[in-house]
Amino acid sequence: MEIGPETPRRRGVFAWIRPRSGPSRRGDNPHGIDLLAKTLINPQTDYVAWWKSEDGQLHDLASPIVNGIAIQYGLIDPDPGREILRRLRAKIQEVGFKRPELGLPCTLVPVPRADYLLPRGPRDIIPGLAKLEDGSDSFGIYLNGGVLAGSTIEFLAAHYVLGEDEHADAILRAMLRRQTEGAYPNGGGFQNGIIDSYPRGAEFTDWEGKPCGYEGYHSFNYRFLLAVLLREPKFRQRLFRPLQ
Repeated sequence: MEIGPETPRRRGVFAWIRPRSGPSRRGDNPHGIDLLAKTLINPQTDYVAWWKSEDGQLHDLASPIVNGIAIQYGLIDPDPGREILRRLRAKIQEVGFKRPELGLPCTLVPVPRADYLLPRGPRDIIPGLAKLEDGSDSFGIYLNGGVLAGSTIEFLAAHYVLGEDEHADAILRAMLRRQTEGAYPNGGGFQNGIIDSYPRGAEFTDWEGKPCGYEGYHSFNYRFLLAVLLREPKFRQRLFRPLQ
């Protein structure tokens, strides 16, 4: 997602992770948590916003990816983290997404047209850019709520970290079934090849599984498979050891 020429510069979603001083530790990172609360948590929804512009506006897109990152790395305490996950699961149902075997949408609300770098000429193609100002007419395409299989791992990992394995396992099993049954010429269920022509690239799909990307080889589609390991407490302990 890009910002428009009239939109103030954004602050990156990872700006709050590094504490002001000292090591970052799970459950003992007051600087990181304070920065998160002051910078990116939307008081109206309690979600972590995707970004914040210099005018102070929060761009909260109800993202399973962004909220999953904050929860799994301990920047949100367990109880509010579980509530965020519960509400995001309900939001997934509310918006009508019914294909968990594809992965999850990167946002659960449309991206407004003003949040994009607008095309300069008639030949410019901006994937996901809507004609309507609220972004609703292209919702489900590319970064405007498209499905990004690899980044689904962030939402799954957040559930495993908080001991809510059942909800994550349901999504993971659905994705593994798709991988086993196959959907592409390579025999797998997810893109593992080079297609750099919009909208034929399957690094992103719409909510029906149709390709809507263009970036060629997105090697991180495999990342959802990490959930097979992250669901195991011993592996999580090793991976997150620097945060303990």
